[in-house]
Amino acid sequence: MVSVKNLGVLVLVCAIGYASTYKIDTKPSLTPEEEAAIYLREITPDIEEQYKLAYEFSFEFTDDEDDEESALGQFLFIFIMGAQFKMFFTELNQKLKSYPIETFENKDLARQIKLLIDYDYSVLGDDKEEQMLDITTKFEDIITSVKFCTFEDHDECELTYKDWKQKILKATELDEIRYYWKEWRTKAGEPFRNDFKEFAELYKDAATENKFTKPSGMWFYEYEDDNVFAEIGEALEEMKPLYQELHAYVRHFLQTKFGAENVVSTEGIPDDLLEKYIVEASSPDGSIGYPYPDKQIFNMRKELVDKDYTADKFTHKADEFFQSMHMHEMPKGFYDNRVQLKSNSSTCFPSAVGYWTKDDVGLRYCNDVTFRNYLAVHREMTEIQYHLNSQDLPLAFRKVVWPGFTQAVAYAVLASVASPAHLKSQGFLEDFTLDDETNLNRLYRVAIQILFKMPMNYVQDKFRIDVLNSDIDSEEYNCEFWKMQEKYVGVRPPVVRTEKDFDALAKVLHGVDTMRTKQIFSKFVGFQFYESLCNKAGHTGRLDNCDFSGDNAAATALKDMMALGASKHWREVMKTVTDTDKIGASSLLKYFEPLQNWLHAENIKNNAQIGGTSTTNRDCKSKDDTE
Repeated sequence: MVSVKNLGVLVLVCAIGYASTYKIDTKPSLTPEEEAAIYLREITPDIEEQYKLAYEFSFEFTDDEDDEESALGQFLFIFIMGAQFKMFFTELNQKLKSYPIETFENKDLARQIKLLIDYDYSVLGDDKEEQMLDITTKFEDIITSVKFCTFEDHDECELTYKDWKQKILKATELDEIRYYWKEWRTKAGEPFRNDFKEFAELYKDAATENKFTKPSGMWFYEYEDDNVFAEIGEALEEMKPLYQELHAYVRHFLQTKFGAENVVSTEGIPDDLLEKYIVEASSPDGSIGYPYPDKQIFNMRKELVDKDYTADKFTHKADEFFQSMHMHEMPKGFYDNRVQLKSNSSTCFPSAVGYWTKDDVGLRYCNDVTFRNYLAVHREMTEIQYHLNSQDLPLAFRKVVWPGFTQAVAYAVLASVASPAHLKSQGFLEDFTLDDETNLNRLYRVAIQILFKMPMNYVQDKFRIDVLNSDIDSEEYNCEFWKMQEKYVGVRPPVVRTEKDFDALAKVLHGVDTMRTKQIFSKFVGFQFYESLCNKAGHTGRLDNCDFSGDNAAATALKDMMALGASKHWREVMKTVTDTDKIGASSLLKYFEPLQNWLHAENIKNNAQIGGTSTTNRDCKSKDDTE
């Protein structure tokens, strides 16, 4: 772990690292393209060293919340390394931006430079950049720093977001559910409204300084495509028939449970009740509202425990999956030196690391013997395979992967790994019969876990983009947000809201400038990858029970795509597997087709209405209405 004892070495290494930054003497005889080629060739080892140094130390970090020495070491490391990184990459950015790459004949060189340029906040100047850092850090800390009060005792105010989820899950009375919904938004939204306004103005300034015609161009620049968000919107519209059937079914269920006076069949679902339902229904033991609640879904946690699985074994099982696909073998020393158990902190997520040196990758995993962790390790091993298969490319082509792209590949892998066919092949479900009713329960759980989040994520980005592009005025933040919530998610606030509130922030829990589009992208494209790989494997029958592991044709397609890294535009890379370069919902719809058919019939039987009427003008009062 990083501790105070080794900081002297760290400071020395950092100083040496920055001192090694290569500076080329510009010669009149060199064209800009020739100079750029030399500069990139000479600076690449230094860039690699910067990344490697950061990952080496970050891998050694402990996440033990009680280790005070390590915490101090980490703080000092981040402080020193942050300054080091800023100096190095600010200088690199300035140099790379100076080259007229649009005139270069060598398009590979131009593309490498383009991908290495980072359009960040440094263009704001030191004072404004520090101001922006303070704001974004404040938003990142909301999930852990904001405290709110209990329903039982309003003077007991030490609850955090983690506690809020548990309170929502356990609450049974409507008053308590509604209280926690409002309390979180009161404490985590309203006080930060002015900070968000300040963030938006600084972001606009940064976009202008970075030469973007609109702030949304900077938001999505990593996709190299001005149409990506509109295309995702079209895919959501294509998914709408399935979403509306699910929405109508859940609304009818909640109406039955909480009464027609609280859940109106012609209006959006009260946001607090939908939030609670999603948490309940997607939990490992959840079955509330399922098509056949008395039919047991296979309990993979019990299966893993009964077969004496350990978290360490998850890594080997994930490796076995990729070896069945004839993928890259784990490098020598991987299991001895580069696989590390994370401590049992309050939150734990496996993480993969590529060290920018050939055949050098790492994995930190969590100690939970759960199916969620089992799948998470497979997800991170997908990222490791992506790194290994593209490691012979130039740095820029292996460093840059479009937001959500590796996650999309991982989604395809996880769909295969989680299929009943694959689980049975691994010795699970030996005493379990998967009939149509149980399978509908399984599909329903998956649908609850992902389908509602897709339009929610879309609204999170659309709201921020519209604010940044000045399409939403600061005095209209809250009501415009609820108009989007109603239109795309089909929810309404459970209590009247005003422009004194700021509910959008309560949904943005991982950074005010963190893009959520990648979550939607990864799901749509992930299902497209999954169907294409299943077709290559010759799968017949229901898509949701396809297992493409061990198939040579699927393996070749996956390896060839990974080997391209970012050397081509993501649409070209995607097309090597899917035969299309468009984002669409057809594969997702095919996966959930049995469930959609069941929901449609059930909604007809229950006389459950599809869609609903607008209530935003009633539910959210504009500034004029409250004055």
